[in-house]
Amino acid sequence: TNVPDVRVEELDFSVRTYNCLKRAGISSVRDLVHRTHHELMSIRNFGKRSLLEVREKLAQLGLTLRGETLEQVREELAAAAASTHQDDDEENKE
Repeated sequence: TNVPDVRVEELDFSVRTYNCLKRAGISSVRDLVHRTHHELMSIRNFGKRSLLEVREKLAQLGLTLRGETLEQVREELAAAAASTHQDDDEENKE
């Protein structure tokens, strides 16, 4: 696949996600797509929210982490968005 030579800074990640990626030596989209989600999750302070954020930004570029498909990622993002809205609804009921 043709991976654009985009620096991680240009993807506008949250501070936490950006710092985690930097600490792991990931400075470009090319570095990112060569990682698996397991590798990212092993970075200190990198959690599910950061993983979703990374998947979302890569999907916008038509890219995925190693070993994932766009279809799979889009389904996961849709499911995550649905459960987030559900949480919001629960909070609004109280």
